[in-house]
Amino acid sequence: MQLSPEQLSANGYRFQSSIRFESINQFVQDRLQRGGALLRLYWLCVVASVFAMSHVLWKQDIVTLDLLAGGIGFGLAGFLVIVLPAHEAIHGITYKLLGAPSISFHADWKRMFFFAAADRFVLNRREFILVAAAPFILLTIGLLAAQFFTNGMLQLAIATNLVLHTGGCIGDFTLVAYSMSLGEKFCTYDDLQKQETLFYQK
Repeated sequence: MQLSPEQLSANGYRFQSSIRFESINQFVQDRLQRGGALLRLYWLCVVASVFAMSHVLWKQDIVTLDLLAGGIGFGLAGFLVIVLPAHEAIHGITYKLLGAPSISFHADWKRMFFFAAADRFVLNRREFILVAAAPFILLTIGLLAAQFFTNGMLQLAIATNLVLHTGGCIGDFTLVAYSMSLGEKFCTYDDLQKQETLFYQK
């Protein structure tokens, strides 16, 4: 979108709402309570990822404590070291492809909140959904494909990553669900100085 925050009012956009970064967990809880088709799809994806992990275990000739501890342990480590950074990197790359001049990455370990931001870079509805959904789509495809080429402990580790990553996408899903409730003509941007995401509607 070729507008700056200062140009929104002149182009017919009015302020709709804002989400403080420190309040994102409360926002997610509120949206989950409201439900909706997209969030039902999210829960279906979570169940499917757990089913995929169960299928990996069912395929094993014998499930040992070493297999469980190693697969889940390596999966958790892989999630923190590889999948989580890759998720945020995909957000950042998508921002860049849309023309954002600079990207920054942030982590709030207390609230377990991680995000990529393009400060004051305005996105329209299509662009916002693309930025939000890209990591879920690409990493889900990648992790599912990887399960077909692995077995044993490594396959269980990948299945663990699929469950953790699907569950961790709840913030992206709720933001997309909220954006869709605003209709076609809306835009949004992050303001790092104010520590909030602002939404405008036309």
